[in-house]
Amino acid sequence: MQVADGAAKGPNSTVLGKGFWVGSMAGYTAHFTVQSVDEHGNFRIAGPMAGNDSFAVRLTHRDPAQYYKETVKTVLGWRAGDTVGDGTNVTTIDGDCSHYLGLGRYHCTYNVSVKGPWDIAVTLGATEGGKHVSGSPREVYVQPAEVNADVSLPVSLSADPWTPYPSPAGLTRGVAGWRSYVTVQAKDRFGNNRTLGGDFFSVRLTGIGPLTIGSDTATDLVQADGTGIVPEGLVVSASDGGDSTYNGSFVPYVAGRFKLDVLLNGTEPVSDSPYSLTILPDVSNGSSSHAIGNGLVKATSAIETSFTIQARDRYGNPQVHHNDNFYVVATRGPTEGRIATPGQPVYSGEKQPQFRALHEDGTISPIANSHGQYKVKYTPTDSGVFLLRIALLLPGQKHDNYGLEAVASSMELLGSELEGSPYLVKVSDGSVDATTSHAYGVALSHSTAGEMAYFTVQARDAAGNNRTQGGDSVVVSVVSDITPVASAGGGADVAVTYLINGTYRVAYNATKAGNTTVAVTIAGQNVLGSPFRPYVSPNVASAPNCFATGAGLSSATVSAVTSDGTLAPIQNITIYARDRYDNLLDRGGDQFLVRLVGPTMLFVRLQDAGNGKYEAEYIPSFLPGVYDLTIAMLNGYMTEDGGGLKADFFTDLSMRAPRLTRIDRVVNTAIPPIYASARWTGFIVPVGTGP
Repeated sequence: MQVADGAAKGPNSTVLGKGFWVGSMAGYTAHFTVQSVDEHGNFRIAGPMAGNDSFAVRLTHRDPAQYYKETVKTVLGWRAGDTVGDGTNVTTIDGDCSHYLGLGRYHCTYNVSVKGPWDIAVTLGATEGGKHVSGSPREVYVQPAEVNADVSLPVSLSADPWTPYPSPAGLTRGVAGWRSYVTVQAKDRFGNNRTLGGDFFSVRLTGIGPLTIGSDTATDLVQADGTGIVPEGLVVSASDGGDSTYNGSFVPYVAGRFKLDVLLNGTEPVSDSPYSLTILPDVSNGSSSHAIGNGLVKATSAIETSFTIQARDRYGNPQVHHNDNFYVVATRGPTEGRIATPGQPVYSGEKQPQFRALHEDGTISPIANSHGQYKVKYTPTDSGVFLLRIALLLPGQKHDNYGLEAVASSMELLGSELEGSPYLVKVSDGSVDATTSHAYGVALSHSTAGEMAYFTVQARDAAGNNRTQGGDSVVVSVVSDITPVASAGGGADVAVTYLINGTYRVAYNATKAGNTTVAVTIAGQNVLGSPFRPYVSPNVASAPNCFATGAGLSSATVSAVTSDGTLAPIQNITIYARDRYDNLLDRGGDQFLVRLVGPTMLFVRLQDAGNGKYEAEYIPSFLPGVYDLTIAMLNGYMTEDGGGLKADFFTDLSMRAPRLTRIDRVVNTAIPPIYASARWTGFIVPVGTGP
């Protein structure tokens, strides 16, 4: 007798296959076989309804919050129509066991997309209310699929080293010289985080342009052919962390705008790649910053000039802000320069000349729409060669008004002085200004008629600096106050000769004695102290120009006792001394001889009355007759034939062998340039008392 197998019993049925006992891989169909068994343990082969048993398969994810919502929701959820956002469509999956293989065996399959632990239930009959087969329900594990570039997601660590938590900052911004970190999370095509390593990711940066500000024309990141520059060190491979994360880092040295690619296997860009990355400059660095402009080389006294400071970081990137402070001071040693008025000591009570620029007064100001550029303006007063030092002030430092002490340590130790500093700036004197120019010399207070008189004009600019070149309109007029008409000898011949450093040697020859006006003008304006009032003394007496008056020049009565007993009257003669220009002398001291020659010879004694006047009285001889009266001037040091100092001119400073010797009636210290030194010797006879 043949006994048929009975009805299928769920708890007695068994399952065979990896898809039930182990699990599967996301996106791949898992397989297993259900063996239908009756209540006695017989395989359901030929009994009633054999081959028509109904087995059901359902898989339910154990932790959808972790494995779904935080990983694959944005990738898989929308694909599966997850409008609610709880993952119902993808975290509860029904499989299929409808394929009968024969001998009571059923082929079952399922396909899930979310990795992680799942509960698998195989029941005889409907899922709800059906009887579980042997081993059901149980847990299986679904592994992630192979890596997929479109879904893999980079998560950057901040470029700020003090922000260690994950942040996308390193994908979009960074700082030159600072290391930025990028962590790539490998994912399969469903968005599941990969579990194991072994994939290859790399980070690539390509420069596409400079940091842009309205008027920026910089091309730091663009080559001549228009292609981007890839700074050194910005193509790196991410290291495998062994847990499906890949850690990469890069150190950019060039600031600008970049295209950041995160690539799988060097060719496939990951999700949202490439990224737009902006690299900002590091903090400003003095030794990398520099200045340009004419104001670093030359300037003119009393005229504003300028130059430009370009702030850069230590890698040479132009700065993008205007928050830096700079030290700008130029100093010149106390040699020669500004004297406000003649005779004032140079730099009395002051330090050596300086000019400076400050942020506080606006002489250092940022240039709008620029990359860290500052315009520096200054107006020097003193001329000469200045040492201009420019340094970046570090935080907390102040501009020192008295030198370099406050920034010396940062200049030497931290390199805050700008590239090229210190600069040599030549400050030229400005246009001539009569109000600061002046004249000096003896000839401005006294001279002698007919003799060359000398004085010096010092031309200066408005700030009081000596002019360094000639060509100024220096005009000198010498006019007698007594006879101002030039045709009557009231004007004097004047010669103006340029010497050096803005000095002019003036020589004039006034022939009219007395009070005189000397006007010194530059460009039609009087210099300091002009007009001057020198006194022109008469020259030495000249016999042909002297004259005499008095009754004694023509007649006299003989010396005898008259019939009435009276004596003969005394005769008088007055002699007036004049120089060769007919100026009456204003002093005495000359020697005149008065002689009568006739029937007898008589010498007349003269009395020096001063002021060039000489008086003579005589009583005629007792012998009557015709007499010749002779008046003569005796030669001496006070006459034209005498006087003067011996002048020796030398070509060296030893004063041993003179190259030229002569007698000078007037001493002119402006010796010819062919001589190195000169010496005057002799005796000086004062002509009167007083200063």
